[in-house]
Amino acid sequence: MNRWESRKGRSGLQSELEQLRRRVAELEAAAVKDNKIAANLLIHRQTEDALRESEGRYRSFVQNFQGIAYRGKLDFTPIFFHGAVEKITGYTAEDFYLGNPRWNQLIHPEDLARMGDTIENMRQQPGYATEREYRIIRRDGQVRWIHELVQNICDSSGKPAFIQGALYDITERKQAEAELQRRTAQLEALRKVSLGITAELKLEALLDTVTTQAMNLFGGDTASLFLYRADQDALVRAVGVGVHSFLIKDSIKSGEGLVGRIWEANKPSIVDDYSRWEDRVDDGFPPVAVMGAPIRWRNTPLGVLSVISNQIGNFSQTDAELLELFATQAAIAIVNARLYAQAERMAVLDDVTGLTNRRGLIYQGHREIERATRFGRSLSALFLDIDRFKEINDRYAHQVGDRVLRVVADCCQASVREVDLVARYGGEEFVILLAETDLQAACEIAERLRRTIEAHHVPMEQGELSVTVSIGVAQFTPEITDLETLIHRADEALYAAKQAGRNRVRASRMNRYDPGGK
Repeated sequence: MNRWESRKGRSGLQSELEQLRRRVAELEAAAVKDNKIAANLLIHRQTEDALRESEGRYRSFVQNFQGIAYRGKLDFTPIFFHGAVEKITGYTAEDFYLGNPRWNQLIHPEDLARMGDTIENMRQQPGYATEREYRIIRRDGQVRWIHELVQNICDSSGKPAFIQGALYDITERKQAEAELQRRTAQLEALRKVSLGITAELKLEALLDTVTTQAMNLFGGDTASLFLYRADQDALVRAVGVGVHSFLIKDSIKSGEGLVGRIWEANKPSIVDDYSRWEDRVDDGFPPVAVMGAPIRWRNTPLGVLSVISNQIGNFSQTDAELLELFATQAAIAIVNARLYAQAERMAVLDDVTGLTNRRGLIYQGHREIERATRFGRSLSALFLDIDRFKEINDRYAHQVGDRVLRVVADCCQASVREVDLVARYGGEEFVILLAETDLQAACEIAERLRRTIEAHHVPMEQGELSVTVSIGVAQFTPEITDLETLIHRADEALYAAKQAGRNRVRASRMNRYDPGGK
């Protein structure tokens, strides 16, 4: 092969290599193009999937949206209304598109009046946005609460042209808030009432206060309070207040009617319409709601507190729970008042004879003086002293002396009326106040009492002991101004009886009457 041929061969080979390189480049370019197409197809498919998913979410949102999304003109003409339009308003979206009604016509008049500034700002201030709560009146007349998020949209000139926002029905939330406020107010009232009733120590006044406060606290029209009486084995009405109190029975047995059922079960109960309740015992009642709770102290039932409302179904379970709490506070107050009354009785009672002591005599005696003065009625006093009582104590000891005191006390109580007051004045001295009794009648009573005691024998280990008494009598007169003076005059007459030999009756010389007798 010559040099020319050799060159020619190399040149052809290079040409083929160049063609091969171009082909490879073309193939690579085609592959890149194909890859781009595939990538674009993949992106397209992913975009379609994302759009379908987004559309599904949007449709689900629209279908499940519990509010109303809207856009409208500044005069409340809607451009679009979407969501729970009919559910919230009672009108369809088409009704609003037709302008019958417009949204502002649904707003409660009281709320629309106070929204004037907000509406004006929405029309005048570019970019104005706010949220507000107000009431609307549905097509069926129901009132619903709305929470609205709203802003204005400006046109190309920058002036407000549209409004858009969202509306939500918040009626249930508002009702819950109102119920919470009512319960909070009830609890605060319960706290104040509890403080008030626990401070009241007079039982009669306490029971009246408890019953009246229960009626007011729960918006009732009638209320009653029953206390258990063991001697009658029944619940006896202690207090009844309100318009239907005259229809309430005075005495109820366990298990009888709602009050008896509450007592039997020892838990609160509600009847929405008592007139339709098959177990009622008071047939005269009109349609009313009744609620009651037991009054108990440390698991010991004391009675039942009930409240009646003229509005059927007016009481809830929460009301019953609060009434039970109130009744528990009432039980504490009732126990305190009873203990106070017992302490008061003990404070004015003599622990040996059980008679009224000197403190009780002074307290009750002043009232007798006031009554006699006001009504011009007679009043007399007996001042009685056991003869030689010190000798009895010295000879037979104080146990026999106490027995003598009790015998004399029993004779005194047996010889007078229930309206008369018998008191141990101190030591072996007794005072008896005889209401509406003049001096002559008082001296006759005193003489009978003296003879009764003289004829009575006090038993003791050594046998029986005879006891005598001396009695002074005085009558209340216009010149006597107080109890102390009346007792002092009877005491002077007693001294005269002692001086005359004991075991006898003497009238006050200021009354100028000779009782005669011993």
